[in-house]
Amino acid sequence: DNISSDGVVIGPGCRIRGRRTVISAGCILGDEAPMTIQDCQLGTGVKLKGGFAQDAVFLDGASMGSGAHVRGGTILEEEANGAHT
Repeated sequence: DNISSDGVVIGPGCRIRGRRTVISAGCILGDEAPMTIQDCQLGTGVKLKGGFAQDAVFLDGASMGSGAHVRGGTILEEEANGAHT
């Protein structure tokens, strides 16, 4: 119930943990590197290319580049993006 079956793509090596994790339609996880999410809420069309996120919220269309480490309490607003350099 917490993971939509509508267009969600989960790449190899990804880990999804936590009772509070929600993955909405059209999300793409780990398309460049493994992604671990724990107790995160992902809105429609979120793209997380690889890295780690815990206790974070990603609103519709938000994206993070590969290697990102998203800390608890983070909220990425609609269409916001970030990357690890």
